[in-house]
Amino acid sequence: MAKFQRKINRQKKEFEFTKKTKVKEINVWKKTLSFYWIPREWTSLLIVMLNFLVVTIVAIPQLMTQFQQAQSLLLGHGILTSLFIVMSFYLIEDKANKTSKKELIIRYLVVAIVLLLFSLFAILVL
Repeated sequence: MAKFQRKINRQKKEFEFTKKTKVKEINVWKKTLSFYWIPREWTSLLIVMLNFLVVTIVAIPQLMTQFQQAQSLLLGHGILTSLFIVMSFYLIEDKANKTSKKELIIRYLVVAIVLLLFSLFAILVL
């Protein structure tokens, strides 16, 4: 009788299997490193090219009067172009999705490092 009673008690138990939903909390650095904030459109390519040309035509010759050619190229594209790129995409961004100052600084640092490395590579190759 005791065996039968235990068997009935075991069958009465209801098991609830709950599936945990994974919360995708992406780090700010990961978001910025993936360049999600740059729209994947042809207009964004034009904006990047326009920023690059403005710095190349206007800022770098002015910097060459103060610094050497390599230093002015690194400063112009590393600092100014990255600042223009980040600020132009910030201004284009929707008002509902405006980013914080911390994210803007991280975006600027990442783009500055990337452009500095490309400029340094161009200097070393040429």
